Amino acid sequence: MICLRSACAGCSRPAGWCTNTSSVFRSLDCDGDGVLDLTCSNSTGERWAILSQNGCAEDWTGGRPVSACPQSFSCSRPAGWCTNTSSVFRSLDCDGDGVLDLTCSNSTGERWAILSQNGCAEDWTGGRPVSACPQSFSCSRPAGWCTNTSSVFRSLDCDGDGVLDLTCSNSTGERWAILSQNGCAEDWTGGRPVSACPQSFSCSRPAGWCTNTSSVFRSLDCDGDGVLDLTCSNSTGERWAILSQNSCAEDWTGGRPVSACPQSFSKLPTLTSCAKCKGFTSAWRNCLSLFCHDRR
Repeated sequence: MICLRSACAGCSRPAGWCTNTSSVFRSLDCDGDGVLDLTCSNSTGERWAILSQNGCAEDWTGGRPVSACPQSFSCSRPAGWCTNTSSVFRSLDCDGDGVLDLTCSNSTGERWAILSQNGCAEDWTGGRPVSACPQSFSCSRPAGWCTNTSSVFRSLDCDGDGVLDLTCSNSTGERWAILSQNGCAEDWTGGRPVSACPQSFSCSRPAGWCTNTSSVFRSLDCDGDGVLDLTCSNSTGERWAILSQNSCAEDWTGGRPVSACPQSFSKLPTLTSCAKCKGFTSAWRNCLSLFCHDRR
């Protein structure tokens, strides 16, 4: 009697096939012919498939591509999922079960994940934690990295690929960055340029800003958020500040209060400098009024 393929039970599982602890066995129709195929995958990324279209030939190699049975080796991507311009889609094994999961992230920090451990349930919320798929959502922080008292650690997307990078900076101007675009390679040098992660390391100095001879330019963290701000002051008491908390908006007014960046603006001159203020022109009297009133 001829067995119609749609009525056949499927391929048979060989003895000892897909029996390791970390292996995941599945019986499903990989190729749509109505006959159950067999698949096996593990946490190291090996994949096996016994397929009816190959006459149910045994497979002991572990080298099957995902395309051999996408339904088994990967969660399915829902229509319209992770299609926005700023979204980054990735297919990888988040949970080590040998089945490809799906992740999505964007430049605003939203994260989605469709995970095999959750039965490939759809996720439209955008609220997944980094821990849902660290391989996709973040570079890992090495032990002892950016732990000094004066160091500022940040986790953010430096390069717009949807994966969180790591940066570190300190008060002496050293900068470190562990970037997904470099395979999350560790960085212990401290010599990164600001351009490695402008969002973390600095506001940009506009052309012609704080270039007068009497102006004093400084780059420092005014508000403690780990991003270098820019300040400018001069001998007449004008003060400018380009601050990360204001999205690095340019400032050409000269009317900033000392409180905008006390670390830069409230530095008092020496007693000798104060003494020089006394008895001079109105400009120097302004100097005395601004800086020396508590030292006379």
